[in-house]
Amino acid sequence: MSKIYIIHENDDWTRHLIKRLDELSLPFEAWHLDKGIVDLTTEPPEGVFYNRMSASSHTRDHRYAPELTSGILAWLEFHERTVFNGSRALSLELSKIITLIQEYIQSPESFITRVEFIGGKYFYAVRVDTSEGFQLCPADSCQIGDLFCPVGEESEAKPKFEIIEDVDPSLIERYEAFLQANKIDVAGIEFIRDQNDKIYTYDVNTNTNYNSEAEEKAGKYGMLELAKLLGKALADIHKC
Repeated sequence: MSKIYIIHENDDWTRHLIKRLDELSLPFEAWHLDKGIVDLTTEPPEGVFYNRMSASSHTRDHRYAPELTSGILAWLEFHERTVFNGSRALSLELSKIITLIQEYIQSPESFITRVEFIGGKYFYAVRVDTSEGFQLCPADSCQIGDLFCPVGEESEAKPKFEIIEDVDPSLIERYEAFLQANKIDVAGIEFIRDQNDKIYTYDVNTNTNYNSEAEEKAGKYGMLELAKLLGKALADIHKC
């Protein structure tokens, strides 16, 4: 039976997607590629493959996971399997020297904007507060909760992640064109404005995460939307 296969190296970043796949009763299998070998002389299984390998895998002692993933993606694409965030996306995730910013950007306000895309299309934008540092990972596992929240000030605290609507449509169009040109299906693109209102796009995350608190408040759920996308792709395979 065909399945949805999740290619990854971090269980903390896949459990929310797995929960949504379960909710939709979609068959899936997680491939944790921290190590292993693949018999490239065989054909891969039928199904839909979603790659969310991270460039930071070495920080979790998974130093060679990206290289292993690269070989597996080439194997899948050679056999014309349906792959979301394939080898081109992985290449961009691992090598960003075209996009390295080598100067300090003075922003008039302490925030950046992260724009989320699913299926290559705009889903929502998130305003991320950077006033207390540049730890921008939105995943629940990255958050420290109220560890440093002063007692009695919780109700007045501004959320670090907040879904917003006022993003320039022309910027969204350019981002969507960029993702299409680079065969990237799922991504979070981050930008910042300087004092002259000039926009700097400084990062493209192809292993994107979502913040549950911000999503709950806005009523928009990235992992649910992604699960639906993968489910539709699986259904399309069954029609063939």
